[in-house]
Amino acid sequence: MSYGPSDRAAVLAARLIARDGVRWRDALESVTLECGERPSDDRVATELRRWYSTFDPDQHRRSLRKKRNAALAVMTFFEESLGNVEPKLVGRVLDGAASRDAVAEVVLDTDDEKAPLLAMLNADVRFEELAPQAGENARFAVYLSDEPVLVAVWTRPRLKAHRTRPDPWQHPLESMGEISSALLSVLLVHRADSERLD
Repeated sequence: MSYGPSDRAAVLAARLIARDGVRWRDALESVTLECGERPSDDRVATELRRWYSTFDPDQHRRSLRKKRNAALAVMTFFEESLGNVEPKLVGRVLDGAASRDAVAEVVLDTDDEKAPLLAMLNADVRFEELAPQAGENARFAVYLSDEPVLVAVWTRPRLKAHRTRPDPWQHPLESMGEISSALLSVLLVHRADSERLD
């Protein structure tokens, strides 16, 4: 296997993010200037998972578990309060490449964009309204614990998160692009079981 500028850039970006606490976007800009090539997000994520499994496995597992448990609580809240939705966990907390400052991201597909807001108000859930990103109807930071969870609300069809081939540092569920609360529960149990075996 050849090792080119894009590979070197991905390794450097992962090191900046994991070891030095540099934000993802800033790390990519820095290595693009240094290496002359911008690595793909997927390649950087793979290198991050490799870095964490090599240099910081215990702390990273604890951090991921905390973020995933916070996401599960938020997903369960919306399932129980809205009844007709199936929230999905997406992003770096799912794929295992989440840095310390990463926040779990949940996508909520619903016909009623006000329903999530009303559910949180009725249950006295602490949240912060954020500016929606492209295509979203609403975006919130939801606090059911001390770990915030970003919730993006969609009322129209959205592009599903893409599935990738799992790398050696991923469970197959982590590479699915998006998962339900039921699959997140399975992942949490599997990861807890594998930690006990270590």
